Amino acid sequence: MLLAPYCLDTLFSFFLLAETLLIHSLNRRLKVLVPCLKQAEIYKKNKPFYDEYKALPPRKQKKYVVEHKRELDLFKSANSYLNKHRNKDGKIPVAAWVKERDNLLKEKKEISKSTMSLSERLRQIDRIRKMARETLPKQPQRNRG
Repeated sequence: MLLAPYCLDTLFSFFLLAETLLIHSLNRRLKVLVPCLKQAEIYKKNKPFYDEYKALPPRKQKKYVVEHKRELDLFKSANSYLNKHRNKDGKIPVAAWVKERDNLLKEKKEISKSTMSLSERLRQIDRIRKMARETLPKQPQRNRG
């Protein structure tokens, strides 16, 4: 008679594990996307300084580097990081990254809601099981032999 709650408990536990693993894989992808987006922002913000530096004649470049060393260093660092993550065309796919990040966050939120629902169901099953144990009379042990 108490078999059904145990089966449901196992089934819910399996789904809970599957959802936990899915959230873990989403988090791994987000750990790649978030730094890429941050570096893309730094790249975009500091690229005008680099473009201006490159447009200057060589004799004025040294003075410009002294005045804008921080911006140029940030640009070079971001550019170096993003070179590893460019698409096949050599472009930085910021729009695609933003879209993917937003989709992953939305999916993660939906899974988290579902996981909370499953956790509540497991708690309900545990309460029902406990009440059934308390309510049902103790059945004598059968001797096997």
